Amino acid sequence: MKYEEYNIGEGTLNFTVVEPNGFNPHNHYPIVVLMHGFGASSKDLAPLASAINARGYIYAFPQAPIEMRMGFGGIGYAWAPISGDGIEESINNSKSLINRFLDELLKLYGDEETKVVLGGFSQGAMMALEVGLESPGRITGIVSCSGWLNSSQLDTEPESNNQQQLFIGHGSLDDIVPIQKSIEAVGKLSAKGYLTEFHEYDIAHEISHMEISDISEWIQSVIPPLDI
Repeated sequence: MKYEEYNIGEGTLNFTVVEPNGFNPHNHYPIVVLMHGFGASSKDLAPLASAINARGYIYAFPQAPIEMRMGFGGIGYAWAPISGDGIEESINNSKSLINRFLDELLKLYGDEETKVVLGGFSQGAMMALEVGLESPGRITGIVSCSGWLNSSQLDTEPESNNQQQLFIGHGSLDDIVPIQKSIEAVGKLSAKGYLTEFHEYDIAHEISHMEISDISEWIQSVIPPLDI
């Protein structure tokens, strides 16, 4: 699989694309977008590409806009602060940037007919729900790993013909984002009529091999890989 780095310019997100083995630019691949958690980067989830399916999808990993100084001189990125003022404003700004990134991604690797799964881990999962639930025509499925549902995300009812599907996974030992956050999200989403699948794992704030296997199976059922 081949990694490509994109820095379109000011006002857009940097992102990493992982092209599948045997990539042919003339083929019409479905796309899987995964967004990192608080303090990580676009490289954090990129290794999942080969674990999900190495030939049938294009994978994209956007980098959050807020740069942060981490311990030992490291740099991380966030979609929004986790405390203090300006959280909702930052979430809304990140939403706009993610939608702009999706526009650029589809210009490069797809079109309006391209099937897209949008997912993420932790804060990235929250953003996937934030963006994906508002875009049922563009986002076929949403993956939330150890995430939560922001309070404003269910202000509107889903359309009657909405076929968007959701995978929500969480570790029962998570002491950073409690599993109850996902349980509550599943209850609210299911009550609204969303097609939601919930998986609980005996893990902490992380993604296990079992969860990756379940995500891979789910993605391939929701947007089948290109059959080469």
